[in-house]
Amino acid sequence: MDEQQKKELLRLQTLAYLVGTHPLSFSLDDLMTLVGDKLGATKDELKSAVDLLEGDGLIESARNPLGATIIYKATSDGVRFFERGKK
Repeated sequence: MDEQQKKELLRLQTLAYLVGTHPLSFSLDDLMTLVGDKLGATKDELKSAVDLLEGDGLIESARNPLGATIIYKATSDGVRFFERGKK
């Protein structure tokens, strides 16, 4: 698998996880454990994937109301995008 394919797979798997657990939110560290580690990704690679997905409006970030941690969840556009791709 080349680098571009690895990036695309990481984005797809991250979105798939967030869509599958919608409306729950997860920190970058959580996503690293749940998705990134399984694909052999670095935290920087996962952060790049998350930033791209957020820029495309497929996920959103917010500050955890109980602290300073940034958490991520799928948007309704992200859910629809993922569901359309499965047909």
